[in-house]
Amino acid sequence: MTTRTCARPVGRLSAVGVLLAMAASLGGCASESWSNIKATGFNAYVDQLPKSCPNLRIGNEDIGRWLTRGASSESNYLIFFDNLSRLYSGKISRDEFRTGIDSLLGAGPHNEASYACMFKSLPAQPAA
Repeated sequence: MTTRTCARPVGRLSAVGVLLAMAASLGGCASESWSNIKATGFNAYVDQLPKSCPNLRIGNEDIGRWLTRGASSESNYLIFFDNLSRLYSGKISRDEFRTGIDSLLGAGPHNEASYACMFKSLPAQPAA
Protein backbone atom coordinates (compact mmCIF):
# COMPACT_ATOMS: atom_id res chain seq x y z
CA MET A 1 0.00 0.00 0.00
CA THR A 2 1.40 3.36 -1.01
CA THR A 3 0.70 6.41 1.11
CA ARG A 4 0.66 9.71 -0.68
CA THR A 5 1.55 12.96 0.96
CA CYS A 6 0.92 16.36 -0.41
CA ALA A 7 3.68 18.92 -0.21
CA ARG A 8 2.18 22.37 -0.27
CA PRO A 9 4.08 25.57 0.40
CA VAL A 10 3.07 27.37 3.57
CA GLY A 11 1.28 30.52 2.55
CA ARG A 12 0.73 33.67 4.51
CA LEU A 13 -2.67 32.52 5.76
CA SER A 14 -1.27 29.18 6.98
CA ALA A 15 1.61 30.91 8.77
CA VAL A 16 -0.84 33.21 10.55
CA GLY A 17 -2.90 30.19 11.56
CA VAL A 18 0.16 28.48 13.01
CA LEU A 19 1.09 31.59 14.99
CA LEU A 20 -2.45 31.94 16.35
CA ALA A 21 -2.50 28.28 17.36
CA MET A 22 0.84 28.68 19.15
CA ALA A 23 -0.38 31.78 20.99
CA ALA A 24 -3.57 30.01 22.07
CA SER A 25 -1.68 26.98 23.33
CA LEU A 26 0.75 29.14 25.32
CA GLY A 27 -2.12 31.03 26.93
CA GLY A 28 -3.49 27.79 28.34
CA CYS A 29 -0.20 27.03 30.09
CA ALA A 30 0.52 30.47 31.46
CA SER A 31 1.01 30.90 35.15
CA GLU A 32 -0.81 33.41 37.29
CA SER A 33 1.89 35.98 36.67
CA TRP A 34 0.87 36.10 33.01
CA SER A 35 -2.77 35.03 32.87
CA ASN A 36 -4.27 36.84 35.86
CA ILE A 37 -4.33 40.59 35.50
CA LYS A 38 -5.23 40.83 39.19
CA ALA A 39 -2.14 38.99 40.42
CA THR A 40 -1.62 41.67 43.05
CA GLY A 41 -0.54 39.21 45.74
CA PHE A 42 2.17 37.74 43.54
CA ASN A 43 3.23 41.19 42.36
CA ALA A 44 3.53 42.40 45.95
CA TYR A 45 5.59 39.32 46.82
CA VAL A 46 7.98 39.96 43.93
CA ASP A 47 8.18 43.68 44.73
CA GLN A 48 9.20 43.04 48.35
CA LEU A 49 11.86 40.40 47.59
CA PRO A 50 14.69 42.86 46.76
CA LYS A 51 14.11 44.57 50.12
CA SER A 52 13.76 41.47 52.29
CA CYS A 53 16.32 39.42 50.32
CA PRO A 54 18.86 41.92 48.99
CA ASN A 55 21.51 39.41 47.84
CA LEU A 56 19.52 36.86 45.85
CA ARG A 57 21.87 34.76 43.75
CA ILE A 58 21.22 31.33 42.33
CA GLY A 59 23.99 29.65 40.38
CA ASN A 60 25.70 32.44 38.46
CA GLU A 61 22.55 34.54 38.14
CA ASP A 62 21.89 37.71 40.09
CA ILE A 63 18.18 37.25 40.81
CA GLY A 64 18.12 40.60 42.63
CA ARG A 65 19.04 42.31 39.35
CA TRP A 66 16.17 40.53 37.63
CA LEU A 67 13.80 41.70 40.35
CA THR A 68 14.86 45.34 40.31
CA ARG A 69 15.43 45.88 36.60
CA GLY A 70 12.36 44.05 35.34
CA ALA A 71 11.85 42.19 32.10
CA SER A 72 14.73 40.53 30.39
CA SER A 73 14.93 38.64 27.14
CA GLU A 74 16.90 35.85 28.81
CA SER A 75 14.96 32.59 28.66
CA ASN A 76 16.13 31.72 32.19
CA TYR A 77 14.45 34.90 33.44
CA LEU A 78 11.10 33.85 32.00
CA ILE A 79 11.37 30.29 33.28
CA PHE A 80 12.40 31.52 36.74
CA PHE A 81 9.39 33.83 37.02
CA ASP A 82 6.98 31.23 35.71
CA ASN A 83 8.21 28.80 38.37
CA LEU A 84 8.18 31.48 41.06
CA SER A 85 4.54 32.19 40.23
CA ARG A 86 3.73 28.48 40.39
CA LEU A 87 5.50 28.26 43.77
CA TYR A 88 3.62 31.31 45.06
CA SER A 89 0.25 29.90 44.02
CA GLY A 90 0.99 26.48 45.53
CA LYS A 91 1.07 24.63 42.21
CA ILE A 92 4.57 23.34 42.93
CA SER A 93 6.28 22.61 46.24
CA ARG A 94 9.37 24.31 47.59
CA ASP A 95 11.39 21.19 46.80
CA GLU A 96 10.08 21.10 43.22
CA PHE A 97 10.94 24.79 42.81
CA ARG A 98 14.44 24.33 44.23
CA THR A 99 15.15 21.25 42.10
CA GLY A 100 13.88 22.89 38.93
CA ILE A 101 15.70 26.18 39.44
CA ASP A 102 18.93 24.43 40.46
CA SER A 103 18.80 22.39 37.25
CA LEU A 104 18.16 25.58 35.27
CA LEU A 105 20.64 27.96 36.91
CA GLY A 106 23.14 25.57 38.48
CA ALA A 107 24.72 25.18 41.88
CA GLY A 108 26.25 28.07 43.72
CA PRO A 109 27.41 29.09 47.18
CA HIS A 110 24.43 31.42 47.66
CA ASN A 111 21.64 29.08 46.54
CA GLU A 112 20.51 27.81 49.95
CA ALA A 113 20.46 31.25 51.57
CA SER A 114 18.55 32.67 48.59
CA TYR A 115 15.95 29.90 48.69
CA ALA A 116 15.55 30.25 52.46
CA CYS A 117 14.92 33.97 52.14
CA MET A 118 12.44 33.58 49.26
CA PHE A 119 10.59 30.80 51.08
CA LYS A 120 10.27 32.68 54.37
CA SER A 121 8.61 35.54 52.48
CA LEU A 122 5.94 33.29 50.93
CA PRO A 123 2.40 33.51 52.27
CA ALA A 124 1.16 30.49 54.21
CA GLN A 125 -0.30 27.84 51.92
CA PRO A 126 -3.78 26.57 52.76
CA ALA A 127 -3.91 22.99 54.06
CA ALA A 128 -4.81 20.48 51.36
